[in-house]
Amino acid sequence: MQTFRVLEFARYLVTGSLSVALNLLIICVLTEVFGLHYLLSISVCSVTVTLISFYLNRAWTFRKHAGAVPRDLARFVLVTVSQMVLSVILCGFAVESLGLPYPVAVAALSVVFVPLSYLVHRGWTFDLTGKASVSGRQSQ
Repeated sequence: MQTFRVLEFARYLVTGSLSVALNLLIICVLTEVFGLHYLLSISVCSVTVTLISFYLNRAWTFRKHAGAVPRDLARFVLVTVSQMVLSVILCGFAVESLGLPYPVAVAALSVVFVPLSYLVHRGWTFDLTGKASVSGRQSQ
């Protein structure tokens, strides 16, 4: 793996960590302070976190400054919504059937989705597979 890809993945991990922290914060506040069901809290916080994550990933993680922002955002949202649906189903199972606390279930699922979502966002959302990177080197 070339250095720029390692750094890119490191940036993705930082962005993802910030998103997970923001997710947990919003979910816990909505659930504990405002009394919403944890699954509804997950759904509500997704809009804010998705937009923040999209712009951080586009501008900083993948350093994509050209191209169609609406297309990239639509793809990002599609991936995120698909991931959210799976997360809600799996989180509900982990909490209701396995007895995990909901913050643990949310964090664990976030960790599971990181490598897959990185590849999908790099290759499809931002259309960077096989194209030159910011540094000018060809990606693999």
